Amino acid sequence: MEIALDSLTKVYEGASSSRPALSSVSATVASGEFFFLLGPSGCGKTTLLRLIAGLIQPTSGRILFDDRDVTGLPVDQRGAAMVFQGYALWPHMTVRENVEFGPKMKGMARAERRRVALEQLTRVKMAELVDRKPNQLSGGQQQRVALARALAAGTGCLLFDEPLSSLDARLRLHMRDELKRLVKSTGVTAIYVTHDQKEALSMADRIAVMNAGEIVQLGTPEDVYNRPATRFVADFLGEANFLDGHITIPGHPTRVKTRFGEVAALDARERPAGSPVTCCVRPEHVRIEPVKQSSDPVGSDNALRATIVSNVYLGDVRQYVCSFDGHADSEWLVSMLADGSRGLQPDDRVQLSFAPDDVALLDR
Repeated sequence: MEIALDSLTKVYEGASSSRPALSSVSATVASGEFFFLLGPSGCGKTTLLRLIAGLIQPTSGRILFDDRDVTGLPVDQRGAAMVFQGYALWPHMTVRENVEFGPKMKGMARAERRRVALEQLTRVKMAELVDRKPNQLSGGQQQRVALARALAAGTGCLLFDEPLSSLDARLRLHMRDELKRLVKSTGVTAIYVTHDQKEALSMADRIAVMNAGEIVQLGTPEDVYNRPATRFVADFLGEANFLDGHITIPGHPTRVKTRFGEVAALDARERPAGSPVTCCVRPEHVRIEPVKQSSDPVGSDNALRATIVSNVYLGDVRQYVCSFDGHADSEWLVSMLADGSRGLQPDDRVQLSFAPDDVALLDR
């Protein structure tokens, strides 16, 4: 099922029209795609999911399922099923009865709905627990039953509202891979709301990053992480280092003059000379080397001198905070795999270097 969102706007009753919950949101979700809505609390992602489900109506705009306008249709006529954060399983029903509920409401015969329920429970590896009640299941097992119930209803689209947020960290990590595998094996279109960046990056085919009721960037996990469109996206999707400057030579690479040295960037967007930009570099893309003497020559492109401010050992990773010539407003974070040494220490002079392809240029 392909889902098209056409200029969706939502203004809640009593709210100002100048601050809509959603503002002219448009996007297309391909059939079979695992599509994520990612953003901070209050950005509009849950409102958008509820609009797609039919739980609320848009102020303006349209929603199309396979070119069929479903904007005004009730929930039960859309062919989309919601998987809630708390799973919403009927506590008095067995696993089998929960999964049979949708087919039963559609008037399916008892033998047929049992067959459908068993087929979906087998798919999620829960067929052996059909007679248990929800309170006899673990959080991960309840998640699987909720998914089977949604599939048994004959949906062409699954809508997930932060389904893993109530699980403990270890189980949540395991369920990411499990849920992605299950969803992709069904072939249905899935839209998933989360504020967890790692969840989105590890599971999504594409991510729509939202802020203040708008989609500010849409792309693959690699696109939005390595080539953020705005400083908000760069900041929200993990750690990022920033350095302001002006373009001196446009082209490939583009050359940027900063107060701490020249930076070369391979960036697809064309900007004229003199344009103010911010260089964005992820901490794991920065190489760090000690400088033995201050008179040692600086390396070639993208080699900046700094001083170690702190050294934090995290087991598998060591993180350094570095300052450019003592400027507290220009500290950078550097992440690298830890070895058995104590690493560099505070006040050590270092050279930070990075490849032009690892620099994203942001307008400012």
